[in-house]
Amino acid sequence: MDRPLRVEYPGAFYHARYVAIYLSRNFTGRSGKDLGEYLDNVSGAAITMRHKAMADQIKKNKKLNSRINRLEKQKIKN
Repeated sequence: MDRPLRVEYPGAFYHARYVAIYLSRNFTGRSGKDLGEYLDNVSGAAITMRHKAMADQIKKNKKLNSRINRLEKQKIKN
């Protein structure tokens, strides 16, 4: 059974938000501006920058990469 992704450290809210931005952009293909409207009017540029930063972190961090892959597989199953 898969464990839920836990976020229990300082800054966890922002990290979870950045993961949400990354996954939303990948699954929907929407522009940064469109996604920003759903995320408390974040600018399109901020969405694009955060998506790129998360993509870079995912490449560098094996544990994060594994967690993102697990979330993507769960989405595909549903």
